[in-house]
Amino acid sequence: MSVTEMFSYIQGFLSADQDVREDIRKVVQNLEQTAREILTLLQSVHQPSGFKEIPSKCAKARELFSNVRTQMAELKTKFPVEQYYRFHEHWRFVLQRLAFLAAFVVYLENEILVTREEVAQILGSRYHVLVQNHISL
Repeated sequence: MSVTEMFSYIQGFLSADQDVREDIRKVVQNLEQTAREILTLLQSVHQPSGFKEIPSKCAKARELFSNVRTQMAELKTKFPVEQYYRFHEHWRFVLQRLAFLAAFVVYLENEILVTREEVAQILGSRYHVLVQNHISL
């Protein structure tokens, strides 16, 4: 293999890696947007009239979590499973925030603490590896 071929191979690898990272970033941006919507919705419970609206706010948050499950499914298709730790920094923070929001919804609904399994179910039980690796409840 010549030096030119070697550098062409390396450039191809780096370009492919950048494409994967860009695809992941797009999905993570959608996850972050959904997390912001859920957070904004749930923050309204701290307002004087918010206590009365808890059931409706939690129901709306649950609807938004269905979007999260769809986005998590899309995220899982963007990288090889065996390379999870190579890319996990892209979604680590948003997954922690979503875990908090799931815990907050469960607390508002039932006044109980959430388990990891419940969070995994809310965020998409098929993706428990993604969820479990980022939750330290």
